[in-house]
Amino acid sequence: LLDRDDVINAWKAYISQLFNDIRQDVEVDEQNLEGPSILKSEVLHAISIGKVRKAVGPDEIPMEAIKLIEEDNLDLVVKLFNRIYETGRLPEEWLKSTFVVILKKQHPKACNDYRLISLMSHMLKTFLRVLHARIRSKCEFDLDDAQFGFR
Repeated sequence: LLDRDDVINAWKAYISQLFNDIRQDVEVDEQNLEGPSILKSEVLHAISIGKVRKAVGPDEIPMEAIKLIEEDNLDLVVKLFNRIYETGRLPEEWLKSTFVVILKKQHPKACNDYRLISLMSHMLKTFLRVLHARIRSKCEFDLDDAQFGFR
């Protein structure tokens, strides 16, 4: 593949195949969908454990900038996170990723001879850290002591 368009199309096909989701839709219990609002302390914790000096996603907001958010603006972030949590709709910009390819083999002949890295929005990562912490604490609470191997 030497033509630029052919290369781009080959990568698009490879990525589509790689991320093809063949799982079936799962029924959701509508009764247990609501949880408590996201707290400022949860957002602060998620920001504090965010890694700095990492490549930015398509929104080009580095984690260093997020860590500099002042108290007044932090309330806006908490409000945004709660709106996303309540509606289940993420900002479109957060759903985009930048793919970076890193050579795995000396003489590549196919797309799978490269390692593919996806750069995501740091704001999305921060939001996901809040959700992860909630899920983890719920699992810890619900797991019986006899299930210690799952911790």
